[in-house]
Amino acid sequence: MQAMLIRLLQGLCLLPGTALFIGLLTCQLQHACQVVAWPLLAEPDGHLAIELVLACLPAFALFLLAAACGLLRRVPPVIVMLVFSLCGALAAYCAVSLLASAYGNTWTPGEVFHELLLSNLGLLVLALSPGLGLLALLEWLNRPRP
Repeated sequence: MQAMLIRLLQGLCLLPGTALFIGLLTCQLQHACQVVAWPLLAEPDGHLAIELVLACLPAFALFLLAAACGLLRRVPPVIVMLVFSLCGALAAYCAVSLLASAYGNTWTPGEVFHELLLSNLGLLVLALSPGLGLLALLEWLNRPRP
């Protein structure tokens, strides 16, 4: 039970990492800010927090599915960090797909993938770093004690 709770907490680290990536990406695309900037949504009733939670749901479900199936049970922490990073990339792709209209209205799916995600992998690494640090700390707490 404690291990699944730790995996749940680790999965929840995907949301702040995705939010930080969107903020850094928006700042870079605007070329005018020095810190994090939030995109302006095209829909007047849209809420950025809800969009980010919806974008993170597939990655969160994938991470929890890997944990529930036992794929993360007796593996080195590096593998757990790799799975987390892949889930973080999935969450970032879902987020830029949902918010692509905030960066312009003529994005094709291929352009979203290449121009918004792949060309900004450095920002994704930077955004996922705090989550990976917390994941490593929780992984250290989860290891069996002699």
